[in-house]
Amino acid sequence: MSRWLRPWLAIACAGWLVPGGYALQVRYEGAGCPLPKPVVQMVSVEFNRIISCHAALFKKPLPKDFTITYQIFRTREEFFEALGKTSLRDPHTVGFTKSQNQFQIGPDGKQIMRLAEARVLTWRQADTNDLAATLFHETAHAVTHAYLGKAPLWFMEGSAELLGTPAAGLFKMRRQEEGQRWITLFRLLENGQLPPLKGFLEADGYEAWSKLFGGRLDHAYTASYSLMHFFMAHPSASNFLTGLMDSAAMAKSDDPNKAFVAYVEKHWPGGLTMFEKGWRQWIRQQAAKTLPPNTSAPSRKAAR
Repeated sequence: MSRWLRPWLAIACAGWLVPGGYALQVRYEGAGCPLPKPVVQMVSVEFNRIISCHAALFKKPLPKDFTITYQIFRTREEFFEALGKTSLRDPHTVGFTKSQNQFQIGPDGKQIMRLAEARVLTWRQADTNDLAATLFHETAHAVTHAYLGKAPLWFMEGSAELLGTPAAGLFKMRRQEEGQRWITLFRLLENGQLPPLKGFLEADGYEAWSKLFGGRLDHAYTASYSLMHFFMAHPSASNFLTGLMDSAAMAKSDDPNKAFVAYVEKHWPGGLTMFEKGWRQWIRQQAAKTLPPNTSAPSRKAAR
């Protein structure tokens, strides 16, 4: 998370914190492998932060009866067995969230949550930091699902990548550095390897994402992160995004990925073309902040 965006989130999230935290039930179920105490403590801290950030983003609290269960398997094999025979049995899958939600559409066209519960599954990874990172990411998925009946793939992963990143100074995680994310995207952009935004946004799954990025699914996650970052960094864009995500149009859509693109094309000033131009320029600007002082800034090249 960028250095200046992090304080904005902290201020926004703080406005939704209540004394004693949320009255939410959090259950831990171990399949013969309980969570280590340090991980339980870290999840407890981050759980409230993730909820608070979502509440600030969507300007409403979660249902008070929201529940989330963490199920940790002893081995990777047990985890995959629990997933069953689905496309989720990808060798790169480290965690999964199952959500059961019930919504209704209010008279104002907004979604009203009637029931929200989630189960997060993973296995006891050798590195505690990797286990915690997986739980944070999947917790963000669970909370997002509790707010939204349907959402584009990029939004689900982008919000988890941004809001699932732990608070600064909590502990050291072996994650891609913030600056490296932007440098990676900038290199892809300069080398003509960043796929057209329309195709990326309309992709219907991880396999399609992987193909768009030459087999580098991690680059698709980074692109999703950057899109979420772009929206969150601009208040008007953030309001545009959350208004759409929480709308009846999205809830009733058969394909939220294409519904998002159609809405942007129709309602964003200049349509998807200008949106993509702004996003690519944002990548250049963020990359320029990361490069060493004596390095040619990418924004200069972009300005030609």
